[in-house]
Amino acid sequence: MALVDIYEIAQHEPPRWFKGDLYPRRVVRWALQPFRDPGPRGLSMVTTNLVKGLTKLGMSCRVHRHAWRSRPGAHVGIVRGPIDVLRKIAERVPCVIGPGSVRAPQEWPDMFTAYRTSSFVQACDWAANIFRPAYGERVKVWPVGIDTERLAPLRTDPKNFDFLVYDKRRWPGTPPGKGFLEPCLDELRKRGYSWQCIRYGKYPPGGVDTFHKMVRDSRAMLFICENETQGIAYNEVLSLGVPILAWDRQQWFDPDRLLFGLDFVPATSVPYWDERCGLKFRSIDDLPERLGQFMELLRLDRFSPRDYILEHLTLEHCAKQYLDLLRAPPYTSHHRD
Repeated sequence: MALVDIYEIAQHEPPRWFKGDLYPRRVVRWALQPFRDPGPRGLSMVTTNLVKGLTKLGMSCRVHRHAWRSRPGAHVGIVRGPIDVLRKIAERVPCVIGPGSVRAPQEWPDMFTAYRTSSFVQACDWAANIFRPAYGERVKVWPVGIDTERLAPLRTDPKNFDFLVYDKRRWPGTPPGKGFLEPCLDELRKRGYSWQCIRYGKYPPGGVDTFHKMVRDSRAMLFICENETQGIAYNEVLSLGVPILAWDRQQWFDPDRLLFGLDFVPATSVPYWDERCGLKFRSIDDLPERLGQFMELLRLDRFSPRDYILEHLTLEHCAKQYLDLLRAPPYTSHHRD
């Protein structure tokens, strides 16, 4: 049986209360965990779904939370971790790095010339384009798969609401996200549509399970997010057969882009998408017309979002793509002896 070792290592945490407070803070978080509402788990979901897919392909997977040595003969993938730790791993073994390890190429300019890296993955084309000038053809696009068996529509899904409004504004206090939610809700009120709202990072009791129940209880979703590299949550909504009306400004708004000398970067909030998934609108001025078009297409049953996910983003399909990357040889043209 082929072996795959996946590294998902937490970033270093700076002191918050006093020097050396990391361990008491972890104890406090552990003690409070049963009373907190779990929300999306970000890159941990990448690891979870990747392991599910690889296991379906017959791989023996092990997840490392620390920089322990990989098993002899194992293929190695590094989802995320502090760069100083990842360098030590990449010196020892051939590996695939990403999508959550490096924010910009300036952080690790010699990833391929001094380390045994075979490829660096990003979840979509627009994010990969940021790294291609530095890393060239070794930048690969790879999205993680969605658990389409668990996230399948049921005849008993109640559909009590017209919309689930998913507020995932990453920077709600600054333009263009600032003040954007209320005009959207006003438009739904004006047309008499029913809706429920969920805020990214502040899920209600039950966490992700409650989110999925809210999706099943809705005919459609209004997705409000500045940009996504993959968007696992909205992919799950599509897998549940719920079409989406998505705000898409077509630009990367992360303030960190300025730290790396980037100003305008083309981007999208829905990188995995075609006409089966729903419709997009660019500004609040576009919303009334696009909402009308969306609801008419919804009435005519013209959307088939789950078909898109089954075609492009199943666990097995995406795990096979990742396995192909793991089996590729490392980039050794300029690797030091």
